[in-house]
Amino acid sequence: MAGHTASVTALRIGMLGAAPVVASASLDGTVRLWDLRSGLAHGDVRSGYSMGATALDFAVIGGRAHLVTGAGTAAST
Repeated sequence: MAGHTASVTALRIGMLGAAPVVASASLDGTVRLWDLRSGLAHGDVRSGYSMGATALDFAVIGGRAHLVTGAGTAAST
């Protein structure tokens, strides 16, 4: 996706108010929101994941939509 500077690791479709959006996570350490109608990015909604952003999902909590993100690696035993 234009705007990320490394591989995209996760995509999720959701709603931002009444607007359909796609959230993308990338190894460049950012999470972005994209407007499905225009194709334009809303910009970085989260940045600074030093090992890359690797997971995201939309959740409705208390009637409000939230974007949950994650990064890093799992510890091995």
